[in-house]
Amino acid sequence: MPGPQRTAFLNVAMMMTLALAAWFPTAGHAAAWGVLISGFLQYFLLAGDLARHGGLPRFAPLKLDEDVRGFFRALGPATVGSMGTQVA
Repeated sequence: MPGPQRTAFLNVAMMMTLALAAWFPTAGHAAAWGVLISGFLQYFLLAGDLARHGGLPRFAPLKLDEDVRGFFRALGPATVGSMGTQVA
């Protein structure tokens, strides 16, 4: 995505928030919210483009082997056992 679209988002967001600056404690707060809103707009623009072209990451399901299962089986009793000293 070229830079002009992202710059347009920043400009529009800044103009909107600075036009509403009377509802913020200071103009600096309004400008900060404008930058934040611009960042979200840019993220959604880029994420939409990535989704359309199949570039979003896909997470694989967790595959727990026997060692990891053993760890989680021991985690519960170990947590309860160490809790006794905290309660006492």
